[in-house]
Amino acid sequence: LVSFIKKDYLITNNSFKTQTYFSENQINEIKNKRNIYYVVVDAMTSLSNFNTTFNEESAIFKEFIKNKNLDYYDTTSAYTSTLINFTSALNLDYTYDETDKIFDRSKMFPETMKPHLANNYPLLQILKSLEINFFWEGVPHPGTCVQYNLDFCLNYKKKKLEIILDRFKMNRFILFAFIKNTPVESIMYRFKLFKKYKNNYPEFEENNSIDKFITKMQNFDYNDGNYFFLIHHLSPHEPYIYKKNCSYQDPKKNIKIYPDGYREAYKCVLKKIMNFVEFVEKNDPNAVFAIQGDHGGGFGKNDNEIRDDLLKTFTLLKINNTNCKKLDLSNKLDMINNVRLLLSCATNQKPNLLKKKSYLQIKERLIEYQ
Repeated sequence: LVSFIKKDYLITNNSFKTQTYFSENQINEIKNKRNIYYVVVDAMTSLSNFNTTFNEESAIFKEFIKNKNLDYYDTTSAYTSTLINFTSALNLDYTYDETDKIFDRSKMFPETMKPHLANNYPLLQILKSLEINFFWEGVPHPGTCVQYNLDFCLNYKKKKLEIILDRFKMNRFILFAFIKNTPVESIMYRFKLFKKYKNNYPEFEENNSIDKFITKMQNFDYNDGNYFFLIHHLSPHEPYIYKKNCSYQDPKKNIKIYPDGYREAYKCVLKKIMNFVEFVEKNDPNAVFAIQGDHGGGFGKNDNEIRDDLLKTFTLLKINNTNCKKLDLSNKLDMINNVRLLLSCATNQKPNLLKKKSYLQIKERLIEYQ
């Protein structure tokens, strides 16, 4: 118990950076604020890399974003690790480099989203100072607000009981531990409750964060304040459970499913992105957003090619109605700089983007990509 308290409560988490992005004077002078939507589509490679790898054109999507006057960029990820990328985005800075040999997950997202830790993040400190409400729509792997911080859940104040029950459902594996090797387990197998992938791993039904978010936002009252919405959508990352039309499919455990499953999932995500853009345009037209991959798909014939491919990412921005529109953002965008950019564009401040860096993760070591 003493060890747990020291580790989880008393130690100032050394993955946290100091908030230096906005000065106190800047924060005090900011009056006009736009809502911010930050959507991470897990393992979403760049559009050009997807089209080249799979001999696709994505013509409908390209025409869609052209008509919506959105800005698309082929980008390079800061890190090839989802957890390090999220931790660094919340820090508004590159949190790890080559000097870090071992990564302690207790000091990283999502563990650091717990109520007694989350406000150490510079992003959340800025949002609190600006009186911008923060909400988080995540996935069970690596984490959701239901698992880590109920205050970050949409509609928590209105649906406390429902959300608390969801927390129990997400931790149902604890119940399974008690029924294992008992007659109850035999009965469940007999009725084929464990037969389907969806029944074995129902948490993966929860990876559809974009649609879940849009559903929860029905009848949302935007007049209650300003908002920063963090949405983590676990696709086109495996398991590849969506066909290109976004209908469900059981993932197959064989080597052929990887390229075909990824292609189908990617096309589905493009559809969901278009639906999301339409939703924001209709309900919150003055908002800014970024939709981006945290890392790429990881295609290649050898380890080096796969690692290089993991850095190729997708980034779509809506900043065209702000003073950020004319910025040259080529070779500058990743999860860290995108959050810095959105904060500035939403508050009419001049963006201060960091010098772009990219790191490959090889086991427990980072190597800066040149």
